[in-house]
Amino acid sequence: MITVTLDLYSGRANPSFVLQEQEEDAVLQWLAQLPETSGQFPIPDQLGYRGLCLEGAPSPWAPRIIVHQGRVYSALNAMQVSLTTYDGKRGMERRLLHLALSKFSGEWAMVVEQLLAEMEKEGTGV
Repeated sequence: MITVTLDLYSGRANPSFVLQEQEEDAVLQWLAQLPETSGQFPIPDQLGYRGLCLEGAPSPWAPRIIVHQGRVYSALNAMQVSLTTYDGKRGMERRLLHLALSKFSGEWAMVVEQLLAEMEKEGTGV
């Protein structure tokens, strides 16, 4: 069972949802299609949106997967990355945000819509 959390806040609970079996299968297929990179990149550490965190994915992924700005990090903990993949067009992030949009309502849905609109402006949207 994979839980997806929209990592937005430091001092307040972040919204999350649990993937249904079909969604989980699709997410694992998306992950499997991403190419590995040789470089290691730092995990996002900033105020505001820090990506989507997936927890509970099966091996070979570490306990926590972070999807943010064209990179997918397999993180052992908040500071230690075991694998980084590159997703230049942010397809994985976009797909997960669309899934989040189907799960959230109210304030959270508006936040997700705003994130998708920003990606569209950057040329990485749908």
